Amino acid sequence: MPGINHTLVRHPRFLKYNWQVGAMGTYSMFLEGATRGMQAGMAEIITHFFKAWRLLQKNLARLDF
Repeated sequence: MPGINHTLVRHPRFLKYNWQVGAMGTYSMFLEGATRGMQAGMAEIITHFFKAWRLLQKNLARLDF
């Protein structure tokens, strides 16, 4: 039913909703591109973080509160 869909889009109550959906779509596209660009870097950062966290846990265990 194309008429109902057209009315839904043109209805004032849905104008804000449509704008939000469009903004979210643009944002998700940007996020997807950024994620693809940063995946290798993020993996490296996460690996370094876990290495540092394990080292910190070892040192805390050695201190033995």
